[in-house]
Amino acid sequence: MALLFRRIRDKERHMLRSLASSLIEHGSVVTTTTKAKAVRPLVERWITAGRKAAKATGPERLARHRGLLAEIHHPSVVRMLIDTVVPRIGERAGGYTRLYKLSNRHGDAAPQSMISFVDQPKPTTDKTKPAADAKKTAAPKKAVKAQA
Repeated sequence: MALLFRRIRDKERHMLRSLASSLIEHGSVVTTTTKAKAVRPLVERWITAGRKAAKATGPERLARHRGLLAEIHHPSVVRMLIDTVVPRIGERAGGYTRLYKLSNRHGDAAPQSMISFVDQPKPTTDKTKPAADAKKTAAPKKAVKAQA
């Protein structure tokens, strides 16, 4: 398998797992486009497993909950996934996440994207300058009177 992010496979999995946990905790995450595209299938699998755990009862529910814990490693994230994210998703068949392309990162010009759940509001990008900045740039300079 070719390494996607030039990392050792275990470190790459840990990075994606951490990014997916942050997405579940916060609802949206801004990252590079490549990482966002790589984390999307992982989050989709976790949500599907969370839906199955939420519907299960008895020992099957416990087994599915432990399976999620073995994958995610954060009990609070598993609880949040089952208690808040899964009910918000409802009976949606798939496609739980959405990617929004953003501008390039300032430091290294890496393409940025925001990954969020489909029920989150669309990000606002105001491309017009605020009125206060427009007044500063449009104000004419005072003429200096020449003294004779």
